[in-house]
Amino acid sequence: MLRAMEQQDWPLEHINLMCDFWLALEGHDWRHGNCEYSKRALLLYQVHVRRQWHQTIATPLAFSLLPLNEYHLQTFQKKLRDAAVNTQI
Repeated sequence: MLRAMEQQDWPLEHINLMCDFWLALEGHDWRHGNCEYSKRALLLYQVHVRRQWHQTIATPLAFSLLPLNEYHLQTFQKKLRDAAVNTQI
């Protein structure tokens, strides 16, 4: 992935940020825990945040991928738990 970014002439700052983003996700406590909802929340978080970052990068709404937003992570986890409970009812 990093090589493809370089080949597409991404700015080094963006390549480093994306690399650090993935390292932060991989190193997050939830990634190594036993709760499947937490692991899925990390996956959903990266999909949504990465997409939003790409869509806003050249606009005034641009933001940094780091630090990870724990509030948003918890929101994704809660949505997954709620969806699981609703399917069981």
